[in-house]
Amino acid sequence: GTVRDQNLERPLRPPSPLFSSATAHSITVALELDQNDISHSERKNIEMHYEVQVEVNKTDILIKDDYLFSGVWKTVDSVLASNSTGKPASASLHNVVPDAKHRFRCRAIN
Repeated sequence: GTVRDQNLERPLRPPSPLFSSATAHSITVALELDQNDISHSERKNIEMHYEVQVEVNKTDILIKDDYLFSGVWKTVDSVLASNSTGKPASASLHNVVPDAKHRFRCRAIN
């Protein structure tokens, strides 16, 4: 059988990546832990590992008011988000595809 530690909490919901900055060659997104999730947690210092992924659209085709994306998500970076640092974690995508739209998502990996 599987042994489970009853004292472990479930991982916090992954945050939505927020646009932070961009240059001609990179895009940076920020990850902030949800304050509502933190307030309901029994842990005082929370550190979560997340994987930031990107999906790229190279066309201007609209389907139901949304751009047609590739369906292929690529990992940009693995980051550590913590409520003890006082600032959000960030991840940067380098060598962006010119004139393309980029969609980011985040998933918990711990």
